[in-house]
Amino acid sequence: MAFKYFKLSADQDNIKAKFCLGRCYKDGQGCPKDGPKAFACFKFAADKGDVDSEFALGQCYSEGFGVAQDHKMAVVCFEMAANQGNTTAQFMLACMYGIGQGCVQDPVKAFEMAKAAADKGHAGAQAQVAGCLQRGAGCRKDHREALRYLKLSAEQGDAHGQCQLGFACFMGQGQPQDFKLAFKYFQKSADQGWPLGISRVGLAYLFGNGVPKDDKKAVHYLTVAANKGEDIACSQLGQLYQTGSSGCQKNQALAETYFQMAKASGNKNFNEAMGGSLSGGSR
Repeated sequence: MAFKYFKLSADQDNIKAKFCLGRCYKDGQGCPKDGPKAFACFKFAADKGDVDSEFALGQCYSEGFGVAQDHKMAVVCFEMAANQGNTTAQFMLACMYGIGQGCVQDPVKAFEMAKAAADKGHAGAQAQVAGCLQRGAGCRKDHREALRYLKLSAEQGDAHGQCQLGFACFMGQGQPQDFKLAFKYFQKSADQGWPLGISRVGLAYLFGNGVPKDDKKAVHYLTVAANKGEDIACSQLGQLYQTGSSGCQKNQALAETYFQMAKASGNKNFNEAMGGSLSGGSR
């Protein structure tokens, strides 16, 4: 029913109705999914300055939905939305400037965009600001301030923020080292399906950090994380099957499969993982 009225209003060039109709076409609400029609609706409204449509248009370009994928155009659209205060657009720009996707890599601008969104309460951006502060990416290192942003993110239930906060507790960054508290946040992240959080829970059980050592639970969590493409879990499982340890029956073929999965996932420490434990590391 909503689709019918959105379309009637959009056919009269109502800007908000155009955006809502675009969402219907994008999500298949009340109609079949239709990328070109969704894109056309978003473009019409974006050209009229509708901030939600500017962001949605950026998503279409970023995903290649209804239009050829074009990260440069995605940046243009996200910039327009960000200039109108859209925090998710600011967060997306922070991600893109951080890795140089569709733009020249610029850690300073990435940090500025993330902070603008974070200070307006965007949980994902708060986690990203914390990561920048921990690494000194586009800003000075400040573990105490990073911890503050991580707590803000985690309190909003952001799985990435919870995982990062757990790691800060694990490493003693900005506060005293606390394995039990670290595990608490890893588990919260894992419960939301965050691959790295699941991996960290598995490692905690494997090494007995913050919880009693439990090989069965360790292998379970690591396998779940590896099946989601998490590279640390893949590397650790490869080592376990290669050595036949922690309840894993020695299996070189399976070990090689996990090592290759880790390599494909972009594990920078792949070569080290072939011969050493991954109980630490940062992310």
